[in-house]
Amino acid sequence: MADACVSGLQVACELAELGAQLVEQRYRRDHPDASDDVVRAQVRAWWLDRPGAPDGDAVGRRRNVDVGG
Repeated sequence: MADACVSGLQVACELAELGAQLVEQRYRRDHPDASDDVVRAQVRAWWLDRPGAPDGDAVGRRRNVDVGG
């Protein structure tokens, strides 16, 4: 069972990273003159933005967490 959980988490992390790579590629295609810093900032904004889930994906009380960044 633990192996299945680890495997599932690994797949989820790989899919998230693939999503970030696709966002980067799309941004570079749409903005060919953008600097690497701008592209990185846009990908970071994508990671931090949660359209449709501004308070997270779970039900329950909102909890503020300092992500330091």
